[in-house]
Amino acid sequence: MILQYGYPFPDQVPAFDAVAGKAGFHQVVIERFWLEALVGDLSRSTQEVSSTALQEELDALCCTLENAMR
Repeated sequence: MILQYGYPFPDQVPAFDAVAGKAGFHQVVIERFWLEALVGDLSRSTQEVSSTALQEELDALCCTLENAMR
């Protein structure tokens, strides 16, 4: 979801590609600045998609990433 709706910068793509499509929880090391940018992009995408289920998934991902920043 991050790759599709978070629009990561090219330098961060390999970190997400390594775990994309794999089940379960995965730890990806990323600087706070880039993480904040991803959360912003995901939040914007949440408002742009029409599927309620997808909006809820994106919102849950944003919450998870925001909690990781704390």
